[in-house]
Amino acid sequence: MIRITPRGLVYLYIALLLLEGAVRKWLFSGQLSQIVGISRDPIALMLLWHGLVKGHWRRHWMFDLWWILGVCLAIAGLLAMAEAPYPFNVWVFGLRIALLHVPLIFIIPHLLGPDDLDKLMRRLIALALPIALLMVWQYRSDPSAWVNKTAFEGGSLLRAAGKVRPAGPFSFNTGVAEYFTLINAFLVAGVLNGRLDLRWVVYGGASTLVAYSVSGSRLMFGYLLFVWLGTLALRWLARPRWPSLNQLLQIVSGLMLLVLLLSFTPLGNFINEGRVTTEKRATSANKEDGGISARGLRMFEVPENILWGTPPYGRGIGIGSNYGGKLVAGKAGFVLEENEWPRIIQESGLLVGGFYISFRVLIAVYVGVSAWKPMVRGDVLPTALFCANTVVLVIGNISRPTSQGFAVLSMALALTAVRWSPKRPLPLGQALWSAPPLPAPRSTGNGRLQPAARNARNPSSNAAPHA
Repeated sequence: MIRITPRGLVYLYIALLLLEGAVRKWLFSGQLSQIVGISRDPIALMLLWHGLVKGHWRRHWMFDLWWILGVCLAIAGLLAMAEAPYPFNVWVFGLRIALLHVPLIFIIPHLLGPDDLDKLMRRLIALALPIALLMVWQYRSDPSAWVNKTAFEGGSLLRAAGKVRPAGPFSFNTGVAEYFTLINAFLVAGVLNGRLDLRWVVYGGASTLVAYSVSGSRLMFGYLLFVWLGTLALRWLARPRWPSLNQLLQIVSGLMLLVLLLSFTPLGNFINEGRVTTEKRATSANKEDGGISARGLRMFEVPENILWGTPPYGRGIGIGSNYGGKLVAGKAGFVLEENEWPRIIQESGLLVGGFYISFRVLIAVYVGVSAWKPMVRGDVLPTALFCANTVVLVIGNISRPTSQGFAVLSMALALTAVRWSPKRPLPLGQALWSAPPLPAPRSTGNGRLQPAARNARNPSSNAAPHA
């Protein structure tokens, strides 16, 4: 009999996050496709049970807010159902969106060690070029080609010159934006801390440029800009000094290698091919909605007619999701508002919906504050991971399984990096790989990791769990 440890469940969760879209699009369809879309739910349930039994989640102060929120959302949904009946499974699905995966942000850091963090970092970056090339294939193919098949009705979204907005292996084109944002968090930490060999940084950077050039996505541009500028700005606030000569040389060397790679390989041609249509799409979209910054600000707005015109208990939790819309209206799509905050208010009412929004914002604040102390000591990775997809957690549509998964994974890896961050300050310009290696955690046999014994020669070089 095969026995999977809690740590193995985390790896399986990540693998399904990367593969479920491809399985839904190209292997299954109809009802089976919807089942695959929730394939990570059993794993989330097992990890949640493990976290409750071992105390990783039950003893966290955020746990009380979580179960109180769950009770409030459930009651509001039942009251809405009594007023205007809607399918019971939509109510269950809505609770699943709000409650099931969020606790993994606090459970996963107790199950992964520093070696796991490094392995995941390299494996996720290694997938960047295959995903980028798949996007090029989708971009070059006819919108009706099988490679552009989607997991939902209606096909891919068209953009300039009749080209699709490639979704890569994910169900929605937002998935590629969230994936490349996550790997760029690793890249910015590789540049500032030397966590990665220069070749990994160039490889990941080239893959990102190829993917963005054919993506036709302003969202991807905004996410990448946020993770780079956000991390650099916070790093400057924490340690307001210019980069060292060693770091500048690494950056210049990386840029030169990137230019050579794009000049003498087909990757440069792929970028030039998609750049023109991507710029056309961005220009036309900016004229329609005032630009990406204006659209981003509108994500935080809740129209007055929704704010004061929604029933106190809302119209029913889960109705605003694609799944709920298909059951209620007969077709996949947004029955309520497309933006997240107005949709939450419409589903659960002003009081309960506001509580849910505040809960998500509080999680983001908690992760950001936790990542600040390592940043002050010179460890950039926790803050970079926090900047990756924190926007999705706060204002993103997490009813999409892929968006929810990447938001949870990014925050969980950020807290994992905090937990195993070196407890001594890193000199400016010193790379983490030049410091004594982090110790591998040892297992107690029940799936719980304990820090290895401290190095007698340099005790401060070892990482201790984050309190």
